[in-house]
Amino acid sequence: MRCVPAPAIAVFFAIAQCFGAIGPILDGALIGAGHDPFRLFIGYLIGGAVMIIGGLVELLLGVPAQGQPLEAVARPLSAVAPLTKAAYSPGMLPSGTGTSAAA
Repeated sequence: MRCVPAPAIAVFFAIAQCFGAIGPILDGALIGAGHDPFRLFIGYLIGGAVMIIGGLVELLLGVPAQGQPLEAVARPLSAVAPLTKAAYSPGMLPSGTGTSAAA
């Protein structure tokens, strides 16, 4: 059985960490020496715009998943039916199937 949520969470966590590393650099550039409060205001506008875009993406692509288990929201990848013998090419058959010419 293969667990997909854990690797997916790890990938998104790594991406978030990369963007999180940019935070101090961006904050330092926006705050500067503190002489220009307009630069900080621009930073808040950028943050607000990112949050609004995230909300719009959720409205367009989101699914009603509140209070539901993951399996109720999306079918697990392990739920795919196994291949039948007819789906295998002759060289792919597992050993012991009794379909060889010698059998």
